[in-house]
Amino acid sequence: MIKKYVLNFTASYLFMIILLGIISIFIDISGAISSIIILLAAAAYTSAKFVTDQKRIPDHSEKRKLVWWCFFSSIALSTLLILAYSILDMGFDSFIEVIQSILSEVPLWILVISLTISLLIQYWILNYSFSHIAQKRLEKMRKDLLKSQF
Repeated sequence: MIKKYVLNFTASYLFMIILLGIISIFIDISGAISSIIILLAAAAYTSAKFVTDQKRIPDHSEKRKLVWWCFFSSIALSTLLILAYSILDMGFDSFIEVIQSILSEVPLWILVISLTISLLIQYWILNYSFSHIAQKRLEKMRKDLLKSQF
């Protein structure tokens, strides 16, 4: 059952990344905020889909699986897209040169801290979505059900 929602998350995340890429051709949209918005939107959509389908929030075990699988899915998808775009845009040799340049100019501890903070934010967003947003969606469904009964 979890697989369905992880695939749903991955598809919506990919769709929103592509949509942002198309929009950014016409409007300068860049930075971490757009990435956070995409992740939050995909996670909120998937969370709402789970609640709508199951008529409940994910239990602790389901939530943990959803968070971790969506976490790994988003990392894998983002990494794959960044690598593919960078190599296609610059060529493999130039890409390797840029990576070597970054590694030689930026201290490793700064890269590790930056990556850790980024991953913690990503984990928090997913955890928030499959708990708080799921709970809000369930409450809204219950209110709508009560309204329709009267």
